[in-house]
Amino acid sequence: DFVELLSFKRGKLALIRVDLPEESPIINKQLQELELPPSSVLVCIIRADEIVVPKGDTVLKPLDDVIALTLIENKQQLLNYLIGNI
Repeated sequence: DFVELLSFKRGKLALIRVDLPEESPIINKQLQELELPPSSVLVCIIRADEIVVPKGDTVLKPLDDVIALTLIENKQQLLNYLIGNI
């Protein structure tokens, strides 16, 4: 599940929400291990009823909702990285 929450800076940036599926290639990895696309950052993780502020040692879990900020042109690359090729 993916939702573009907002685009701003004249359509150059996108704030997106992605539900990580169990088969996501980044499940059980620490954030410091990830190689996100350029100009992309994870803003927060929503896990059940908890808001997790992402840090280097944060481990991503199945069904986490990830809020990320990225350049519009990197949006598809970020989605593919987070959930696998779609």
